Amino acid sequence: QELDDLEVVINYVSNLEIADSSKITLLGHSRGGGICVIKASEDERITSLITLASVNSMNRFVTGEKLEDWKNSGIYETYNSRTKQQMPHKLQFLNNYLENKERLNVEKAAKSLKIPTLIIHGKSDESVAVSNAENLKKWISHSDLVFIENTGHTFNSKEPWTDFKLPVPMNLAVITAIDFI
Repeated sequence: QELDDLEVVINYVSNLEIADSSKITLLGHSRGGGICVIKASEDERITSLITLASVNSMNRFVTGEKLEDWKNSGIYETYNSRTKQQMPHKLQFLNNYLENKERLNVEKAAKSLKIPTLIIHGKSDESVAVSNAENLKKWISHSDLVFIENTGHTFNSKEPWTDFKLPVPMNLAVITAIDFI
Protein backbone atom coordinates (compact mmCIF):
# COMPACT_ATOMS: atom_id res chain seq x y z
CA GLN A 1 0.00 0.00 0.00
CA GLU A 2 2.81 2.43 0.88
CA LEU A 3 4.46 1.82 -2.50
CA ASP A 4 1.14 2.35 -4.27
CA ASP A 5 0.53 5.58 -2.32
CA LEU A 6 4.00 6.85 -3.21
CA GLU A 7 3.29 6.06 -6.87
CA VAL A 8 0.22 8.31 -6.73
CA VAL A 9 2.30 11.16 -5.31
CA ILE A 10 5.05 10.73 -7.92
CA ASN A 11 2.48 10.69 -10.72
CA TYR A 12 0.85 13.84 -9.38
CA VAL A 13 4.15 15.73 -9.00
CA SER A 14 5.32 14.57 -12.44
CA ASN A 15 2.25 16.18 -14.00
CA LEU A 16 2.58 19.56 -12.29
CA GLU A 17 3.56 22.32 -14.69
CA ILE A 18 5.58 24.09 -12.00
CA ALA A 19 7.69 21.03 -11.23
CA ASP A 20 10.75 19.86 -13.13
CA SER A 21 9.77 16.23 -13.62
CA SER A 22 13.26 15.45 -14.91
CA LYS A 23 14.56 15.90 -11.33
CA ILE A 24 12.64 13.94 -8.74
CA THR A 25 14.25 13.22 -5.39
CA LEU A 26 12.61 10.88 -2.92
CA LEU A 27 13.20 11.42 0.79
CA GLY A 28 12.06 8.92 3.38
CA HIS A 29 12.49 8.45 7.12
CA SER A 30 12.73 5.10 8.91
CA ARG A 31 10.41 2.56 7.23
CA GLY A 32 9.66 5.30 4.69
CA GLY A 33 13.35 5.27 3.78
CA GLY A 34 13.12 1.60 2.90
CA ILE A 35 9.97 2.25 0.88
CA CYS A 36 11.78 5.03 -1.01
CA VAL A 37 14.74 2.73 -1.77
CA ILE A 38 12.35 0.20 -3.27
CA LYS A 39 10.35 2.78 -5.23
CA ALA A 40 13.53 4.42 -6.57
CA SER A 41 14.63 1.03 -7.89
CA GLU A 42 11.28 0.58 -9.64
CA ASP A 43 10.73 4.04 -11.12
CA GLU A 44 13.09 5.56 -13.71
CA ARG A 45 11.67 9.04 -12.99
CA ILE A 46 13.48 9.10 -9.65
CA THR A 47 16.84 10.84 -10.15
CA SER A 48 18.14 10.92 -6.56
CA LEU A 49 17.34 9.56 -3.13
CA ILE A 50 17.77 10.68 0.47
CA THR A 51 17.15 8.41 3.46
CA LEU A 52 16.91 9.52 7.08
CA ALA A 53 17.42 6.81 9.71
CA SER A 54 16.27 4.25 7.16
CA VAL A 55 15.68 0.57 7.71
CA ASN A 56 17.62 -1.84 5.51
CA SER A 57 14.92 -4.52 5.60
CA MET A 58 11.15 -4.60 5.74
CA ASN A 59 11.36 -7.88 7.65
CA ARG A 60 11.34 -6.36 11.13
CA PHE A 61 8.75 -8.62 12.70
CA VAL A 62 8.68 -10.44 16.00
CA THR A 63 9.52 -14.12 16.07
CA GLY A 64 8.84 -17.18 18.19
CA GLU A 65 6.11 -17.04 20.82
CA LYS A 66 5.33 -13.36 20.12
CA LEU A 67 4.76 -14.17 16.45
CA GLU A 68 2.44 -17.07 17.35
CA ASP A 69 0.49 -14.81 19.73
CA TRP A 70 0.15 -12.25 16.94
CA LYS A 71 -1.14 -14.86 14.52
CA ASN A 72 -3.65 -16.13 17.11
CA SER A 73 -4.94 -12.76 18.30
CA GLY A 74 -4.70 -10.86 15.00
CA ILE A 75 -3.03 -7.85 16.66
CA TYR A 76 0.47 -7.24 17.99
CA GLU A 77 1.13 -4.10 20.01
CA THR A 78 4.48 -2.40 20.39
CA TYR A 79 5.25 0.39 22.83
CA ASN A 80 6.52 3.64 21.31
CA SER A 81 8.79 5.11 23.97
CA ARG A 82 8.83 8.51 22.24
CA THR A 83 5.04 8.97 22.14
CA LYS A 84 4.23 6.71 25.13
CA GLN A 85 1.62 4.89 23.01
CA GLN A 86 0.82 1.27 22.32
CA MET A 87 1.02 0.89 18.53
CA PRO A 88 -1.27 -1.87 17.19
CA HIS A 89 -0.17 -3.89 14.17
CA LYS A 90 -2.88 -5.95 12.54
CA LEU A 91 -2.03 -9.34 11.11
CA GLN A 92 -2.69 -8.03 7.59
CA PHE A 93 0.55 -6.03 7.97
CA LEU A 94 2.57 -9.25 8.32
CA ASN A 95 0.52 -11.08 5.67
CA ASN A 96 1.04 -8.24 3.19
CA TYR A 97 4.78 -8.47 3.74
CA LEU A 98 4.79 -12.25 3.26
CA GLU A 99 2.69 -11.98 0.07
CA ASN A 100 5.03 -9.30 -1.37
CA LYS A 101 8.33 -10.44 0.11
CA GLU A 102 10.24 -10.34 -3.17
CA ARG A 103 9.13 -6.82 -4.05
CA LEU A 104 9.79 -5.61 -0.49
CA ASN A 105 13.45 -6.71 -0.53
CA VAL A 106 15.34 -3.51 0.36
CA GLU A 107 18.77 -5.09 -0.16
CA LYS A 108 17.92 -6.24 -3.68
CA ALA A 109 16.42 -2.84 -4.52
CA ALA A 110 19.42 -0.98 -3.07
CA LYS A 111 21.92 -3.04 -5.05
CA SER A 112 20.09 -2.18 -8.28
CA LEU A 113 20.16 1.60 -7.72
CA LYS A 114 22.33 3.70 -10.03
CA ILE A 115 21.23 7.14 -8.82
CA PRO A 116 22.97 9.50 -6.38
CA THR A 117 21.88 8.62 -2.85
CA LEU A 118 22.43 10.35 0.48
CA ILE A 119 22.09 8.27 3.63
CA ILE A 120 21.74 10.26 6.88
CA HIS A 121 21.62 8.48 10.22
CA GLY A 122 21.87 9.47 13.87
CA LYS A 123 24.84 7.88 15.63
CA SER A 124 22.69 7.20 18.73
CA ASP A 125 19.59 5.90 16.92
CA GLU A 126 17.61 3.87 19.44
CA SER A 127 15.11 2.49 16.90
CA VAL A 128 17.09 1.61 13.76
CA ALA A 129 20.64 0.36 14.29
CA VAL A 130 23.53 2.22 12.67
CA SER A 131 24.35 -1.00 10.80
CA ASN A 132 21.24 -0.37 8.64
CA ALA A 133 22.86 2.79 7.26
CA GLU A 134 26.21 1.03 6.83
CA ASN A 135 24.52 -1.75 4.84
CA LEU A 136 22.69 0.73 2.60
CA LYS A 137 26.01 2.49 1.95
CA LYS A 138 27.60 -0.84 1.04
CA TRP A 139 24.72 -1.86 -1.24
CA ILE A 140 24.12 1.44 -3.10
CA SER A 141 27.03 2.13 -5.45
CA HIS A 142 26.53 5.91 -5.79
CA SER A 143 25.89 6.74 -2.15
CA ASP A 144 27.24 8.99 0.57
CA LEU A 145 26.75 8.24 4.25
CA VAL A 146 26.54 11.01 6.85
CA PHE A 147 26.34 10.19 10.53
CA ILE A 148 25.08 12.88 12.87
CA GLU A 149 26.58 12.66 16.35
CA ASN A 150 24.59 12.84 19.59
CA THR A 151 21.18 12.22 18.06
CA GLY A 152 18.68 9.43 17.80
CA HIS A 153 16.00 8.26 15.43
CA THR A 154 14.10 11.54 15.13
CA PHE A 155 17.15 13.84 15.08
CA ASN A 156 15.97 15.38 18.40
CA SER A 157 12.59 16.42 16.96
CA LYS A 158 9.28 15.27 18.39
CA GLU A 159 5.52 15.33 17.94
CA PRO A 160 3.61 17.42 18.55
CA TRP A 161 5.88 20.10 17.12
CA THR A 162 5.77 23.18 19.37
CA ASP A 163 9.15 24.85 18.84
CA PHE A 164 9.95 27.62 16.40
CA LYS A 165 13.44 26.41 15.48
CA LEU A 166 14.62 22.99 14.38
CA PRO A 167 16.78 21.05 16.83
CA VAL A 168 20.47 21.27 15.86
CA PRO A 169 20.70 17.63 14.63
CA MET A 170 17.55 17.96 12.49
CA ASN A 171 18.77 21.28 11.13
CA LEU A 172 22.06 19.62 10.21
CA ALA A 173 20.16 16.80 8.44
CA VAL A 174 18.06 19.36 6.51
CA ILE A 175 21.11 21.42 5.47
CA THR A 176 22.95 18.25 4.40
CA ALA A 177 19.94 17.16 2.32
CA ILE A 178 19.58 20.60 0.69
CA ASP A 179 23.29 20.66 -0.18
CA PHE A 180 22.96 17.19 -1.70
CA ILE A 181 20.00 18.22 -3.87
